[in-house]
Amino acid sequence: MRLAMIQNGQAEQAAIISGGKAATVAAVNKTYNENWQTDIFGLIESGELDGLTRWFNETGKAAIERGELPAEDAASLLYGPLYRRPRKIWASASTTLTMRQTWVKKRQTLNRRAS
Repeated sequence: MRLAMIQNGQAEQAAIISGGKAATVAAVNKTYNENWQTDIFGLIESGELDGLTRWFNETGKAAIERGELPAEDAASLLYGPLYRRPRKIWASASTTLTMRQTWVKKRQTLNRRAS
């Protein structure tokens, strides 16, 4: 399951991406009478992500791909950050490595200029 924050009008909301389509969590809530948080940080913080993942694996993936949920073409959407104002910053190892390599190169350049 891939989650993304999409810009929908003036608001940002969580969407599930599957098979090139994106269905908002709000649409899932309305269609399946659920009450999950509609932003990714809220899903994580409330512990609802496990339930949403189970729903996706059992029902959601097929429903999105068959068009049983209102969904948009994932390539045509405007995406936002996964969440804003986190208490901690999460990054993958490759992102952290890339950031460190960039910092080291800048530091080496500055040291060369100083000498």
